Amino acid sequence: MKIAVRYQSRGGNNKMVAEAVASAVGVEAKSITEKLSSEVDVLFLGGGVYAMQIDDELRRFLDQLDPAKIGAIVPFACVGMVKTPIRQIKKAARAKGIQVLGPLPVIRLGFSHSAKPSQAKLSKLQQSARDLVSAEQRS
Repeated sequence: MKIAVRYQSRGGNNKMVAEAVASAVGVEAKSITEKLSSEVDVLFLGGGVYAMQIDDELRRFLDQLDPAKIGAIVPFACVGMVKTPIRQIKKAARAKGIQVLGPLPVIRLGFSHSAKPSQAKLSKLQQSARDLVSAEQRS
């Protein structure tokens, strides 16, 4: 099974989450500035919310995805309080006809700009990613 992890991150939290997911599923997390070079069965994709919208760079990444090359997308996000990135990633994927799995547990940090994901939350997220991949491999 071919798996990829891509993220958009301004403050580093979504990068931290992406690296935890990637570690759990045995791949390298890469920024969305690095395009997918081949087909993938599962794409873990995450980013933040800014003024109730996903980042423009993440929106452009979603817009350029070729549904023939993506088996499924698993959204993830590290947010203040709202799940906007998850909803918007799911909506964009479904509009392109890409299956959506998950999502992974959302990591909420509140409104502190200095808050970072706890190891306990990252561990829970990693287990969810492993479980999701195992289920996909069995299906």
